[in-house]
Amino acid sequence: MGDGSVKVAVVQRPPVLLDRDACVKVAVEAIAEVAAAGAVLAVFPETFIPGYPAWIWDLRPGGDYELSSEIHARLLDNSIDLSTDGLGPVQEAAARNAVVVVCGIHERDGSFSRATLYNTLVTIGADGTVLNRHHRRTHRPDRRRSTARGPRHPLCRHRRVRVGKPAPHAGCRRPLRPTGYLHPHRRPVSPQSD
Repeated sequence: MGDGSVKVAVVQRPPVLLDRDACVKVAVEAIAEVAAAGAVLAVFPETFIPGYPAWIWDLRPGGDYELSSEIHARLLDNSIDLSTDGLGPVQEAAARNAVVVVCGIHERDGSFSRATLYNTLVTIGADGTVLNRHHRRTHRPDRRRSTARGPRHPLCRHRRVRVGKPAPHAGCRRPLRPTGYLHPHRRPVSPQSD
C-alpha cells in the first residue's frame, strides 16, 4: 500500500461482560491478529472493556434496585483506572505489534471519588503510549445511570484523523457500538410487569 492508504481493522468480537482481565486478553489477541493481517489501526467498540451496560435498558429504577446495585458494583470493580497500569497489556500489545489502538472502556476515576465512571475512548499509539482519552458526554438520562458526564473536549471538533496522532474517533457524535448492542429478541418492559 504505497499510495498512502492504511489498513484499518474494526474489531467486532464480543467482550467478556464484567470481566476486565478476560476483555484485556481478548483485546491483546485481537491486536496480534490484526497486525498479522497487516492492519496499522485497530478499533474496538464502545465500552469494550468490561462490556456495554445493556442491562440499563431492562432494569426498572425502583423495583430492580438491589440487582442494579450489584451489577453496578461489578462494573465499577472491573473498570479501567488509567492512573494505574489498567491498560498495560493492551499498551504492550500495541507497541509489540506497532499498531495504533482505539478502544472504548469504562474508566474509573482514580483521582477523587474512585466511584465515578466515564464512558471513555482511549487512543494508544504504535509505541504503546496513551495518546488521548476522550470522555463521552452523556446527554441522555438513561446513560447517566451508569456513567458520568464527560467534559467537552476541543479535539472533538477535528474531523481529519491521522494514524498515530492524538485525536478521538472520527465520529464524535456517533460512538462505536458492539454488534450485540441491538437485541432483536428483547421485549419492552412495562412498569407493571413483575
